[in-house]
Amino acid sequence: MRHDVPMDDSLLLIQKLAHKKSITSSFLEAETFDGGVSALPRAAGVLFALMPLSVALLVVAMLVELFVTSKRFHVGQVGLRSLWFLLAVLATVDMSILIPISFDISQQLGYGALASGVMVAASQAFQPFLALLSRWLVIGQSYQYQRRFMLICLGAEAILTWLMAPVLEACNHWSDQTVLYLLVFFRAMTGGVIMLYGVPLACCVYDSAPLEDRQSLSIRYYLFLSIGVCLGPVVSSVMLSLHQGGAHQACFTGRQSISILGFVWSAVALLSTWLLPKEIEETHEKDKTHHDEATGENSALSLAQAVQRIPVQTRRALVISAVLFSAERSFSIGAIEVATALLLEVEYSWSPEQIGYALGVIFFITAVVGGVIALLRRKVSDYTLMLSMATVSITGAMLFIDFGGQEKGHSSPWLLMVADVTVYSCMFQLTAFMEGIATEAAVPGTACSLENYIVARNLAIQIPRALGPPVARGLIDLCGRNTYAVLQLCLSSVAISGVWYAANTARSDAVVGKQL
Repeated sequence: MRHDVPMDDSLLLIQKLAHKKSITSSFLEAETFDGGVSALPRAAGVLFALMPLSVALLVVAMLVELFVTSKRFHVGQVGLRSLWFLLAVLATVDMSILIPISFDISQQLGYGALASGVMVAASQAFQPFLALLSRWLVIGQSYQYQRRFMLICLGAEAILTWLMAPVLEACNHWSDQTVLYLLVFFRAMTGGVIMLYGVPLACCVYDSAPLEDRQSLSIRYYLFLSIGVCLGPVVSSVMLSLHQGGAHQACFTGRQSISILGFVWSAVALLSTWLLPKEIEETHEKDKTHHDEATGENSALSLAQAVQRIPVQTRRALVISAVLFSAERSFSIGAIEVATALLLEVEYSWSPEQIGYALGVIFFITAVVGGVIALLRRKVSDYTLMLSMATVSITGAMLFIDFGGQEKGHSSPWLLMVADVTVYSCMFQLTAFMEGIATEAAVPGTACSLENYIVARNLAIQIPRALGPPVARGLIDLCGRNTYAVLQLCLSSVAISGVWYAANTARSDAVVGKQL
């Protein structure tokens, strides 16, 4: 027998059923596949366990540095270079880890693409000032002073990274503006501390290296940088895949990633007490003389070695050219990192985890290209490699153009990724070559000394890199993708002139011709 339900009672019944369904669906979303255990409490438990472990690691690092003075496990230059390469990976992971989810965090806080670009770029905000501060405080001091200073900076990096975790945890409790400002501030501080230890560490590595090793050191360093840039987005994507919370849980995913990063920084702070040698020798002057006497054939000279035969004024010009190229390259790849994430999400509706994996693939290919270039240097001249990569980067920049448009449908996302791979990988490796030349061409006791070049290079990298993300996202937001493509094409074209000048000036047969 059919029973009629009054209208008011019917609405009340529907509301109750909807509420019950909502609770049930929320519970099911929180469950994992292995049987009714909520992923959120489990993840929170793991994160809370990492914090006391990090504190313990930092305390042990302090005790080791204060009370363990034995040189029994002295690692020398091997340890110094290993730490330099390790920190290259970790520092780039730190600066790129929030790229896939920055737009979603920004949206969760009620902001747009420009705010996400500022959040990503914040890592570079304080770096120029702290690079100058590091030059003033550290360079010229004893190595023991520099070593202790670098260890303190690594501990501070771990603490500042951990301070971002409660901020992300409170994104649904504090005001959106407060959370955004604190995130930007702590991102700026962690990026700045990277520069505080980075300047003296790079100076120690190059000062203790023979001249003929500096080019290969630079190439290997940028190879590790590309590995770090690859790992950062992948970590965020893995967290997204494991959590499956969607864009509305971007802050929670960010907290997971940041907590893991803070633990790793703490572990590296302890490891560095062993890898940083107790004493170091500056051997480059001795090895420079030995190298000049041992090198009999001009044809065997690499670009970086050949610059030692160039007049001092020209060497200064090479250093300045390398600094300017670093600025152009930094702005270009900084824009690529965030613009690609925005375009894939807005124009192609890719999910944040898909974007993270895509960026990881792009940066992984960059690392592979770096390895291939290192192998090709045994058979192909540096001059040929540099000009070839410069030409390829211009060709790749043309692929940023949206040949379809909104009416006909956008160009394939794979075309955008091919453009990213060609421009990013070529620019990255060209920077390694340019830096190798600059470290060889540096003139001691002048404004173009090695120490001053490292500071100037960092300034030239960090200021444009900080401007790249907000400019790229703002440009796409206001003027469209093709305006951004024109900007990338112009940057690649300008960079070519600097590469051609450096490669042609330092070319072995050109040096021989000038001497004759």
